Amino acid sequence: MSFLLACMLVFVLAAYAATDSITPSRSIIDGDTLVSSDETYELGFFSPGSSTKRYLGIWYKVSPETVVWIANREAPLLDRSGVLNVTKEGTIILLHKKTEIIWSSSRIRTAENPVMQLLDSGNLVVTDGNDSGSANFLWQSFDLPSDTLLPMMKLGKNFITGMNWSLSSWKSPDDPAPGRFTALIDPQGFPQLVVRNGSETFYRGGSWNGERFTGTPDLKQIESANLFKFEFELNRNEVYYKGEPYPALISRLAVNQSGFLERFVRTKQSQSWLEIYFAPRDECDYYAVCGAYASCNTNNSPQLCRLAVRKGSSKNKEVAIIVIPIILIGLVWGGIVFYLRWKKLTKRGGKDDMELPVFDLDTIVKATDNFSDSNKLGQGGFGPVYKGTLPGGQEIARSRR
Repeated sequence: MSFLLACMLVFVLAAYAATDSITPSRSIIDGDTLVSSDETYELGFFSPGSSTKRYLGIWYKVSPETVVWIANREAPLLDRSGVLNVTKEGTIILLHKKTEIIWSSSRIRTAENPVMQLLDSGNLVVTDGNDSGSANFLWQSFDLPSDTLLPMMKLGKNFITGMNWSLSSWKSPDDPAPGRFTALIDPQGFPQLVVRNGSETFYRGGSWNGERFTGTPDLKQIESANLFKFEFELNRNEVYYKGEPYPALISRLAVNQSGFLERFVRTKQSQSWLEIYFAPRDECDYYAVCGAYASCNTNNSPQLCRLAVRKGSSKNKEVAIIVIPIILIGLVWGGIVFYLRWKKLTKRGGKDDMELPVFDLDTIVKATDNFSDSNKLGQGGFGPVYKGTLPGGQEIARSRR
């Protein structure tokens, strides 16, 4: 009898043991989780910060507060009644109270034997049976990044499907909905790494030079230290950037709510994350901070910007002019002149000696003897100029157009 009870207990424990996949016959409710086979990543329901709203997400098992992907970023559950299923056709659906669809995945074809699985890479995928090859995924979370780029996840664009792989910041620590900042590979011209604030460029990491982005020298140092191997691919089908860390390291690249790109590393045994890279690094890293024809130097702070003026195409010399002080001096002197002029006009009742008299055409025709050649003074930019004498004896000069 005791042997039978022991067998039943083992069966029950095995049924509820951590697993990395489900089929249409099983659901995940709030409180259940999927765990990748190497126990790096975990999927389940969570509430960010001080919020009570519930989201379906993926986080590190050793760091549950570090969420790397969220399904329903813009459609939170208001209670703990969420249910996660994979349908017989291969679509992942997130339900409220088993009836209302809150979020669902797409699929490229109908599956015969669908399986939803959390891979060791942190990628949540839908496969058809045991066909787990990446080329045959019916759907994958790596195609819908949140604010975090995981190793082997692409940042870029597929020119065939039009799919963009980009990162978007959270609105706040309590709200994971897409915020103001987006990190992406801009495919215009020669592709480059940029962070945008809405539609405006906030930071530009430069184009790929074969080893790193030209505006990110730290990437070379990180790769030289054997911490990472970076990859950049550009062909007729796609452009993308991705990085793979040293096998013993866990790593992530994220865009935060202030628009900064940050790369963190740790091991499964360590107690905290170590930041090894961030950008922008200083004021000069901000896009177009000094305008189109100026250089930026943090050593000159607070006068960061200098305008480069090229003198002589043959000598190729540059003269640095400090722009900001000159502008300030010009504004001050302009203000003084305007004030003195205003005071002078005020004392004279607001009348200005520079007001020009206005004459009608008949008066000018008579004064110039019908624009006689004998009264012609010369030729100007507005036509011939004639002299004339008004009835009161005042001499004038008038152009004829």
